[in-house]
Amino acid sequence: MGRPLYPWSWVVCTDFQCGHARAIPFAPWMIRWETDDVLDLIRRRFRCSQCGRLGAVYSTPSIRHLPQYGDGDGHLDKVVEAFPADPVRIGGQRRDGESCNGAEERNKAEYLSRFPNGDALAAFRGPSMCNLYSMTKSQRAILDLVRAMRDLAGNVPPLPAIFPDRVAPVVRTSADGVRELVMMRWGFPPPSFPGQKSARPVTNIRNTTSRHWTPWLKKPEHRCLVPVTSFAEPDNNQGPRSIWTWFAQDESRPLMFFAGIWREWEGIRGTKADPATGKHLLFSFLTTDASPDVAPNHPDATPVLLLDRGAREMWMHAPLEMALSLQRPPPAGALRIVAAGAKEDPV
Repeated sequence: MGRPLYPWSWVVCTDFQCGHARAIPFAPWMIRWETDDVLDLIRRRFRCSQCGRLGAVYSTPSIRHLPQYGDGDGHLDKVVEAFPADPVRIGGQRRDGESCNGAEERNKAEYLSRFPNGDALAAFRGPSMCNLYSMTKSQRAILDLVRAMRDLAGNVPPLPAIFPDRVAPVVRTSADGVRELVMMRWGFPPPSFPGQKSARPVTNIRNTTSRHWTPWLKKPEHRCLVPVTSFAEPDNNQGPRSIWTWFAQDESRPLMFFAGIWREWEGIRGTKADPATGKHLLFSFLTTDASPDVAPNHPDATPVLLLDRGAREMWMHAPLEMALSLQRPPPAGALRIVAAGAKEDPV
């Protein structure tokens, strides 16, 4: 169906007895599914919040036509309906004993609980995931802390800004059982849909029950430790122009590790100007609910951090259920803001 012409749409439940409709911004769907073609996804996957029915039809924003001043040929300017200040419409059944006003207030409260700033479009203008981190400690510091016996990473300089699809050091267990430091490219290939164009790599893992992730999660040999000294999240309280805020354990940026997985993959990565074709080692890492230290600036998520040896060894060796118990926010006081504003950590 292609990229939508407008940034949002009215979405209507397909149950004629319900008929609930609400305004849905496309940006969250584009981010979640890593695709521009969201209309068919919404039609098939949207679940009505009123009756629970799966599936929806959509209606594009209304258009008003205005005469184009100074043009005598009858051309018209299009003025598209703005994303509504009240993005929820009640179009059908209410809960027992609930008035129309009560249903509207309840829907507003549910909406604002998801988008605290009141604007779903603004909430998704900036990145909603951890897509920027730094690693500025030496290879020797990494090897000593995780007791790795082999260094295959070459000469790794300090990396004050690691973006998706860039190469970074990762600790894994090799096929011969030796723990080693290697370079990998950040981001797994995304789930594929028929007719889907190539999409951006998937850098974060939140839904650990997804079949896209379980083949790698359940095998300890495909889990890895991603060294990090600080990570950045967009401060969504700053309006449409989010400010990068850097978090670390303290001002000295001690080493910590993301809980990651890795795989082999063959294809084309990199940019059009500098493509990397062939076999790649890829990694991604887990996220969870925002920690008490991160939530005031970025309430969406926090990377899963392994802050002590016990957590690191559990992630690398434990059965899946036990390993996934580590998918929780770090405790209050574990992180602090160490920088803000720049797209690299100015250590």
